[in-house]
Amino acid sequence: MGYLGFAIYSDSGVKKFGSKFPNCVGDVTNPDYLYGQLHFGSEIECEGESIPMEVGGVYRVSLESTSLDGERLAIGPEKALINTGAVITRLTNGYFTTIQ
Repeated sequence: MGYLGFAIYSDSGVKKFGSKFPNCVGDVTNPDYLYGQLHFGSEIECEGESIPMEVGGVYRVSLESTSLDGERLAIGPEKALINTGAVITRLTNGYFTTIQ
């Protein structure tokens, strides 16, 4: 399981990845809705309504696929936690090996 640090501090993953990190969660009240997206970077255009994340909150997500510069990486699905109070981002070895 990975861990995404989304704290507002300068050392957090959010600050390292870019000034914007929109997520497209979809209908959270519908258990059959399986699709959502999370993007990082300052060039991202935000569409739709903004939903604030609770500072210091913890969210569980499943990373189904990962793309870097528009190319899908050969990394299988992973479970991860988003912690808006943590600075550290830690993913499994498969992510780091593939990205290197």
